[in-house]
Amino acid sequence: MLKRELAAAAVLALLIGISVWNLGRIDSLTEDIEVALCKSRTSVEHLDFRQAREHMKDAILLWMDAEKYTHCFISHTQINDASQALYELQQTIAQEDPVSCGPEYSQVRYLLQSIRDAERPSLGSIF
Repeated sequence: MLKRELAAAAVLALLIGISVWNLGRIDSLTEDIEVALCKSRTSVEHLDFRQAREHMKDAILLWMDAEKYTHCFISHTQINDASQALYELQQTIAQEDPVSCGPEYSQVRYLLQSIRDAERPSLGSIF
């Protein structure tokens, strides 16, 4: 009987550990992308579209490099929405219209925040 309880405790500890790791990983990923987005937005505000495109490329590369992780831990709908928003923002920056870029940046940041929020454990997601 004690062996089963120890095994259950070990499995529970493993699941908690994976959850904590996942939260750290998703926070790190989204924060790194947001830093690149902030740099890109600042460049757009200074009308330096070449630099804005470079920072945007960095944000997209961060997202793409995390593909193995995201496809395991994030819903495909969220992946698709975030990817689409990143590419749409990249296209908007290429048009060099600073007014159009503002809402696009906000949309991407909202999607990144929603990914972080969805990964937070709550009583509803546990029970």
